[in-house]
Amino acid sequence: MEQLLGIVAIALAIISVAVALWQGFIARSQLKSAQETERRTEVVLDEIRRTSGETRLIADDIKSNLLQQVNSILESKLAGEANTQSMSRQLMEGLLGNIGKKTGEGPPAGG
Repeated sequence: MEQLLGIVAIALAIISVAVALWQGFIARSQLKSAQETERRTEVVLDEIRRTSGETRLIADDIKSNLLQQVNSILESKLAGEANTQSMSRQLMEGLLGNIGKKTGEGPPAGG
């Protein structure tokens, strides 16, 4: 009977060692998998950072170009309005001057 207990104890010890080795192999495999996942995640994060930086630069360029175009349009519109006002003023002065000459209220012809 003692021999049987000894054999069972040895068998259990061998099984325990096998289970420990198996668990170690699984843990090592999981560690390698986690390291590979971390490496791929870093690669993807670097790509995202690079792409977002490019997108930010493009957005800044677009914003700058839009602001330049809006300023250019506003300046040309303001210049056009100034020209229109100047022409209107000249026309009114000319008309008023002609009316004054017809009624004799204008400046003397000889100067």
